[in-house]
Amino acid sequence: MKAKSLIPLVVVAAILLALVLFKTQQEEVPGIIEEAQLAALTPEGLTAGDLGKVELYVGAKPDENVVLAWDDEDDIWRVQSLYNVPADEDKVEDFIDTLMALKGEFRATAEADSGLEVYELSDAEALHVRGYGKSGDAPEFELLFGKAPSYNAAFARRADANDVYVVDANPRTKAGIYGSNTDQAPAGDHWIYKTILDLDKDAITRIAITGPDKQLVFEKREKPKPSSEADLEEDGEDAEGEIELDDNEGEIELDEAEETPPEYEWVLVSGGTGAPHKQNALDMLLSKLDNLRATGVVDPAKKGDWDLAAPAFKCVISVEGQDNEVIEGGRPDLSGDGYLRVATAAEDIVYEVSSYYFEQLFPKGSSLFDLPALGVDRGNILRVELEQPEGKVVLTKDDDDKWGVVEPAADLEVLRSKIDALVSQLGKWRASDYADSDAETALDAPVRRAVIADVDGATRMLAVGSESRYSRGAYVKMDGEPLVLVMSQTDLEKIFVAPKDLYERTLFDLDEEDIAGIVVERESDSFALERNEDGWTLTIDGAPFEPDQYAADGVATAILDLQADDILFDTTAIEGETSATIRVVNAQGEDFLLTVGAELEDGSRQLTLSGKDQVFVVGGRDVASIMPQVDVLKEPEPEPAPAPEVEPPPEPESGTGIESTPDVDDAAAAQEHVETAAEEGATEE
Repeated sequence: MKAKSLIPLVVVAAILLALVLFKTQQEEVPGIIEEAQLAALTPEGLTAGDLGKVELYVGAKPDENVVLAWDDEDDIWRVQSLYNVPADEDKVEDFIDTLMALKGEFRATAEADSGLEVYELSDAEALHVRGYGKSGDAPEFELLFGKAPSYNAAFARRADANDVYVVDANPRTKAGIYGSNTDQAPAGDHWIYKTILDLDKDAITRIAITGPDKQLVFEKREKPKPSSEADLEEDGEDAEGEIELDDNEGEIELDEAEETPPEYEWVLVSGGTGAPHKQNALDMLLSKLDNLRATGVVDPAKKGDWDLAAPAFKCVISVEGQDNEVIEGGRPDLSGDGYLRVATAAEDIVYEVSSYYFEQLFPKGSSLFDLPALGVDRGNILRVELEQPEGKVVLTKDDDDKWGVVEPAADLEVLRSKIDALVSQLGKWRASDYADSDAETALDAPVRRAVIADVDGATRMLAVGSESRYSRGAYVKMDGEPLVLVMSQTDLEKIFVAPKDLYERTLFDLDEEDIAGIVVERESDSFALERNEDGWTLTIDGAPFEPDQYAADGVATAILDLQADDILFDTTAIEGETSATIRVVNAQGEDFLLTVGAELEDGSRQLTLSGKDQVFVVGGRDVASIMPQVDVLKEPEPEPAPAPEVEPPPEPESGTGIESTPDVDDAAAAQEHVETAAEEGATEE
């Protein structure tokens, strides 16, 4: 065939191919949802904007629910179940959008709860989410979410069906529920709007801080210009308006002084210690005001519980171009979290903040200023005296640079590491805070004193008053100076050590194998334990018994571990009557005699130990462990062998005249039964 005659055929084929392609393109391509057979879990036509309330709870704790409700008046979402505080709009909207977009891939239909439990989708295990419209009490939908087969997926079902789907989102984690614990209820704090204040720190012009014992006012002011720059400006002002003739061009020019933009600095205008403030601490405060966030909210009706009924902490912030913001603070536990309330806000919300955030908003004196310190080198200290309610302590250093306890003196091992730490901490002590005045500090009659004498004969003193009301610690004056300082609680505990804690309070310095015998005598009974090669022997009131070896070992261990809770240094005899004696014999035949006093109100007892002059106070449980009841020490009797099983007697055959076996325990009734049967047989004859 000639090429010329093929042309019409080629044209026709091309037209047909084009028609086929066109028809193929016009056919509807199935979407991914249809291909995967995904099902929408929320009602068709329902949108995120139609919802007015969302309720979340886990089946195990239906009463611990979270309710998010739309507020038409303020045009915001609120956490209705948590004091109706504003919700985090982004979190709520993201959660609702996720719900409305859920498409589930069918997995199975469970025939019973046991089938749902595989997916943690039973009513008792699952997270329930109910969506309500803006009117009406019935939910528009209720979805249940179970375990997560992967990080960003979850098993789900509708509440009215047992069809199980897998969805490509995990509403449990979006609701703040993590881990596999199905009892974990959703928390309202996860949903609240946690920003307390969001100010432009560059627009803040003044900060006034009031605490229980101090006031501080900072202002932002223009920096004074250097004298050379000021002179230049004056020269510029004098030259302003002078006309200069340019010889080259004949133009007239006007000299104008170049203006430099003003610079600002923060100035302490009221309060403080007289020392310059640390700008970095103030910068941290300003940054915190730029985004002050809470960890949660608490009941605003219980302001007394949060120390906000009459708040001792207050921060007033002046912002350029707007009204002042006033933050009130409360801190019932000075080492714990704090509570804040924006007094100038439209809503009465009490926020909970971490201790770290609270102390940035209301900083301690050591954060803002360099506070005074003793600054005595540990090696130069020769003598330390402590006056305290627990008892006076006097420490001295010998020629070998070893510290000893002069008062209270005791024939006990000294804890040199404890003393070294005390002396070192005292020498380098620095104040952690300060107060504006000595009002309500009890420094007119100090409850504690620490006095240092050094190698040069100089004496330094710290007088300690009542507990600080601003930070955890106590008010202090150093060397009689008027400035009221604060010693932190940590320093108080390291420096003012109770006399009992300077000595080893373990009563016996023996090893377990050293104990050869224990003899306990008391009014109710007595017992003796003796150790030999085979173990322990036991005698109770003079009679031998087989001992429980583990119980005997327990008594010996309790004696070795016996430690006094307190030492009565000024007392040499037990107050009141004695109740028992315990004699401990070591392998060398040496005796140690413990005398035990009567039980005190708190259950403890006073003890004396031979060779020691002091009286020791020991807890009641510890005393009971070294002189237990005698039954505890005996070898337990073997349990009786179980009774053999007895087969029941066979049932009697019917028609014999005796249909049941008489009770063998009732002999008279049995005999009467037999006699009656015999009489009936004789009558028949």
